[in-house]
Amino acid sequence: MKNINTILFLLTSFLATAQAPQTFQDPQWTMINLNQLGKNPAFAGESGGPRIQLINRWQWFNLRGINSRSVSIDAPIGGRNGIGAQFYYDSQMEDFTQTAAYGFYSIQFPENSKIKKFAFQLGLKAGVKNSRYGTFSQSVFADQLGTNGIDITINNSSDPLKSNNSYSNTDFDSGAGLVFKFLQEENKDYPLTVVGLSVDHFQELVFNKPQFSPRLGFQFSRHKDYDKILFNRSRGDQLDLSPTQETTINYWQQFGSSQLQIMKEFHSYPLHWGYGIRHDLTKFLKKKQIRESILLTFGAQRKKLVLNYAFDLTISSLSLKNTWGSHEVSLL
Repeated sequence: MKNINTILFLLTSFLATAQAPQTFQDPQWTMINLNQLGKNPAFAGESGGPRIQLINRWQWFNLRGINSRSVSIDAPIGGRNGIGAQFYYDSQMEDFTQTAAYGFYSIQFPENSKIKKFAFQLGLKAGVKNSRYGTFSQSVFADQLGTNGIDITINNSSDPLKSNNSYSNTDFDSGAGLVFKFLQEENKDYPLTVVGLSVDHFQELVFNKPQFSPRLGFQFSRHKDYDKILFNRSRGDQLDLSPTQETTINYWQQFGSSQLQIMKEFHSYPLHWGYGIRHDLTKFLKKKQIRESILLTFGAQRKKLVLNYAFDLTISSLSLKNTWGSHEVSLL
């Protein structure tokens, strides 16, 4: 536990002090624990067999909100390496869209069949990302608002996003991640602790281009009653029929904003369920927003096929009545 605490301290200190330029944010997922490639490239190929996932998220669709879609596939190669690919499309208020395609590679130390108490995984991803700005014809910009002393007036805007009909840019994109795993063999329940650190848009840290803001992520999970055999061979090529539970903490920082998600999930074959909470940590610490969303997940498994649904209950000032919440469906 001393090593785990040290790693946690170093990673959280690094994330807390990092700064990011102001550009658009990446899509967020409630079921990020299932979207392993979207969480950290070091998880590529760790399932012990081929893994395909489809995931769709509708956020605030009563406000013409955000729709995110992802398709990913990964598989191990030999006992140490893993590869994968992911495609996603993200539409934000229909005025800004992102389309991306990535390839993944990971390496594990030691190899899966020789893991006893500790494992280390390194992952890289590289691909292309297209960002498109729409016409914003229905949007009102701040410089349009004026007053004649009696009423509010709407003036013409000089903002480039308002004056241009559209803008599209395709650029190279990359990311990297580390994952540490600790298995307590002396405990009969074999609890597993996972600590990860990821960086998306890694090239921006080197070249400092304004197109994509670096996204820094931190992951922590504690799995109770984890099957030692599945840990040694990696997880996914076998069914774990014994009841288990896990506590996860996912944190990311991008574009002057930071999200903290804490989840408690339960697995009792063939059912899965969980609950949690999400906060914008930056706004919370500045006392600008003290609540955001309560998270609820439900799912069922049939052999190796897993269907899950997640619902975000909006508890911020936007309210559930205005947003209709967020809905997410995953097929794995």
